[in-house]
Amino acid sequence: MFRNSHAKRTDTQPPPTDTQAAPGTAESRLPNPGPADGTAPPARARRFTVLALRALSDQSMNAFAGALAVLVLLNTLHVGPHRIAYASARDLLLYAALTYCIAVIISRVSADAADLLDPDRWDGDIAFELAEALTRLRTGLTDGADIDDVLDSLAASALVPELAATLRALAEEYGHRGAEGDYDESQRLLAAVLHLRCAVEHIGYGHTQNAAHQADATHPQ
Repeated sequence: MFRNSHAKRTDTQPPPTDTQAAPGTAESRLPNPGPADGTAPPARARRFTVLALRALSDQSMNAFAGALAVLVLLNTLHVGPHRIAYASARDLLLYAALTYCIAVIISRVSADAADLLDPDRWDGDIAFELAEALTRLRTGLTDGADIDDVLDSLAASALVPELAATLRALAEEYGHRGAEGDYDESQRLLAAVLHLRCAVEHIGYGHTQNAAHQADATHPQ
């Protein structure tokens, strides 16, 4: 059964909805992200740099093939720098090997730099950390953790509203992208948001509190 009071809750207001940030949470303390799309200029600049570096990495072998073809052509026609125009077969192999090594180094260095600069490299990885934290929380219950404290923290932390808000944001992004199948994915996510809203209304609140909240909404002071 739900309790009629909770030690950690200091007011009788219901938990925030999925479109509101809980007071005192990390989201409520964050500054305005700036542009409407939530993409800060530094992040856009980094994404552009990452695209350029990945293109350089992908095209390095093509550049090597082109350089090798130029070496062979200059040597065959005996034009260009003397060291290349009149190079022996052994020297040409040496030049080709050197060119290949340079291409490989450029490819690997640019790929590694792109990975380091990519602002989207770790997108979504925090979900695994949250899942591990919830696993530890559940394990603590079986090990004798105070269930009242766990319930109070679960309600006061706004964990479920934040999850609902995240799923809603994902649904909106899928809806905006408009690719094949994205609309169905968006609708499934919105359905999950509705279920989470029902959970928000009950987690950490007993029948007395729910009745009080409904009365306040029906008859405001």
